[in-house]
Amino acid sequence: MISGAVPVGTILPFAGPLALHDAPTQRIERLRWQLFRDGWRLCDGASLLRGDYPELSDLLGSAYGGDASHFNLPDLQGCFMRGVSGNLAADNAERKAVKEGGNVGNRVGSHQADAFQSHEHDYTEPVLLPDAMVVLATEGSPLYTAKPMQSTTNYVPADTVRTADETRPVNLNLNFIIRCR
Repeated sequence: MISGAVPVGTILPFAGPLALHDAPTQRIERLRWQLFRDGWRLCDGASLLRGDYPELSDLLGSAYGGDASHFNLPDLQGCFMRGVSGNLAADNAERKAVKEGGNVGNRVGSHQADAFQSHEHDYTEPVLLPDAMVVLATEGSPLYTAKPMQSTTNYVPADTVRTADETRPVNLNLNFIIRCR
C-alpha cells in the first residue's frame, strides 16, 4: 500500500493553483500533469475507473460514491475536513452520502450540511442596543420594543461586526490532493 514514502489515499493540502480560475490554463494543466505523473490527483470528486487505480479503489471502495466499474475521489472543494467521530453518535443521522452509493453515518466519506447551533440570550436588565431597540428583562422570551429608554448596559462592538450568508471560522483557501499511485 505504500508508494514511495506516502501511502496511497493520503490527502494533503496543496498551496499551488489547480483550479482553472486560479491561473492561466496552460500553467494549471502543466501543474496538474506534474502532480498526476507523480501519483497525485486533485480532490474534486472525479469518477475514476477502478481498473486504472486498483490500490486506491480497494482503499476507498464506494465511500465517496461509485458503481461496479467506477469509484469517486473525495470532493473537498469548499469543505472543511472533520475527523470521524469515533463512538460519538450525536450527529450520525445527519451524515449523508456525498454521491449515490457513498457512505452515510459515522463512516469515512459521509457528508454533513452546514448548521448554526440554536441559542438564546437571557437579559437580567434593560439593554440599549445600537439601533435603539430595547430588550426588556422578562420571564421566558425577551420583549423587544422600539421605544428608547434609559439603560444600564450599552452594547458597543469592539470591531466592525462581520456578517455573511454562512457561519464560518477564519479560513484560507487551499487545494487538497490525494495520493492515487
